[in-house]
Amino acid sequence: MSYRLRLLVASFIISTGLIHLTVNAAGNYDLPSIGQPVDTALSPLQEDEIGKDIVRQLRSFNYILEDIELRYYLQSLGFKIASFSGYTPEDFTFFIVRDRQVNAFALPGGYIGINAGLILTSSNEDELSGVIAHEIAHVTQRHIARQIESSGSFNIATIAALVVAIIAGASDPDVAQAALSLGLATSQQQRINFTRTHEAEADRVGIRTLAEAGYDPKAMATFFQKMEERGRLYGSGLPEILQSHPVSNTRISEALTRAAEYDQQYLKKHDPLPYELMKARLRVMTEPQVHDALKYFSAVIEKNNSISARYGHSLALVRTGRYEKAIPELRKLSEITNNSTIEIALARAQLSSGDIVAAENSINNAHKRFPNNSPLILSHADLYMQMGKPDEARKLLLSSNLIQSKEPEVHRILAVAARDTKRVAEAHYQMARYHQLTGEYREAINQLDAGLRNKQISENDKARLQQALNKLEKDVPERVLREIRRDRTRNPSTGYSH
Repeated sequence: MSYRLRLLVASFIISTGLIHLTVNAAGNYDLPSIGQPVDTALSPLQEDEIGKDIVRQLRSFNYILEDIELRYYLQSLGFKIASFSGYTPEDFTFFIVRDRQVNAFALPGGYIGINAGLILTSSNEDELSGVIAHEIAHVTQRHIARQIESSGSFNIATIAALVVAIIAGASDPDVAQAALSLGLATSQQQRINFTRTHEAEADRVGIRTLAEAGYDPKAMATFFQKMEERGRLYGSGLPEILQSHPVSNTRISEALTRAAEYDQQYLKKHDPLPYELMKARLRVMTEPQVHDALKYFSAVIEKNNSISARYGHSLALVRTGRYEKAIPELRKLSEITNNSTIEIALARAQLSSGDIVAAENSINNAHKRFPNNSPLILSHADLYMQMGKPDEARKLLLSSNLIQSKEPEVHRILAVAARDTKRVAEAHYQMARYHQLTGEYREAINQLDAGLRNKQISENDKARLQQALNKLEKDVPERVLREIRRDRTRNPSTGYSH
C-alpha cells in the first residue's frame, strides 16, 4: 500500500468519525461519562490512547521523520503556540511526517502531524505557525470527539472495510483502494458538511491563538490562499491539505477580515534563522536525489548567499562524501553565527570524514557554548557512541537535565550504552523506558520480562526490574494488558504471566 493512500485512509477514518470502531473496542474501560457532552462519545483518556496508537503505527512504518534537531524545532514551536491556546503545551505532541505532499492533521489526544512538504512549501515561520495554530484549534475544540458523537449512522461494515484496508493494503493496494471507495461512496457528503463547520471554528480560534503568540494573524489565511491558487494553477493536482481542509474564497475572506481585527503592534520579532536552517535541513533529508539538493542550494547561493542555503549545501556535500568542501564551509558559518545547529553539523561532518579528534573538539566546544541545548546534548551523546565511547555518552546523559524528561532518544542511547558497557539490567530498563515513551507497551513489557528471566542479572537488579514492571502495568491501558496476557497464555514459553 502506498504511503499516500495509507495516510489518506487513516485521515478519512479520523475525519469522518469512523474511529468509532476503536471506541467501541475501548468501551471495556468502564470509564465514567463526565465532563463535556462529547465525552459520552470519546473521553480525553480514550482520545490519548487512540492518538498514541496511531502515532506508534506511523512510527513502525517509518512514516515519522526521526531527526533530533527537526523534532525539537517543531516541538518547541508547537509548544510556544500551544501555550496561548488555553491548554498546557505538554498536552500536545508534534511530529514531522516523511511525506513531501503539503498536508497537516490533528489526531485524538493532541498529536499533530506536519508533513515535510508543508514545511518546505511555507515561506516563513508565520505561515508554518498559522497551520500549527489551526491544528491546535481542532484539538482544543474537541472536533474529533464531536464528529464521532454525530456519526452514529455510519455502517459498521464500512468501518470494518476501511480498517481491513489499512492492514491488508500493505501487501495488496487494490484491496485498500476498493475499501476506500466504498467508504467514500457512503459518507462523503456528511464528511464535507461537517468539516466546513469545524474548519471555520478552527480558523477563528487558531487566528486568535496565532495573534496572541506574536505571529502574523493573516499568515494562516494567506497560506491557505496560496495553496488554493496553486491548486487552480495545476488543475486536478489539488494539494492534499485542501482535500482535508477545504477552502473557498468566502472562507479566506472571512479569515483575513478576522485577522485584521488584531492590532499589528503585538507582532513579535522572531529570529528567522532557526526556521530557515531547519527548512534547509529538511530539504536535504527528504530529497530523493541528493544532487537535486546540491543544485537547488547552489542556485539559491548565487542569488542571496544566505546562511541557510550555505548550510543546506554543506549538508548535501556531506551526504555525497565531499567532506573537503563541506567542513571548511561549515567552519566559516560557525565563525559568523552563534547557532548550535551549525556546530552539530560541523562535528558530524568531521566524524564522518574520519577526523575523530576534530569532531570531539568541536562538539565539546559547542557544549560549553550551549550547555543546556537539548538537541546538542543528544547529538553529543550520539557522537560519543559513534566514537566507541559508551561510558562517556552514558555519563553525559545521566548528568544532564534530559534524564528527567520524556525524551525517548535519551533512553535509547542509554540502553545501547549500558549494553556496550555490560550493564545488562540497566540496558533492559532503559530500552523498556524507550518503548514505553513511544507507546510500544508490548515491547516495553517484553524488555522487563526478558531482564527478569536473565540468569546473569543479580537479585537486587531483578527486584528493581520487577518494581519497574509493576509500575509499567499500572500505566498500560487495560485493553493492551489483556491482549498481552492472552497472547502469552497461547505461547507460555515467553514467560510473562502477570
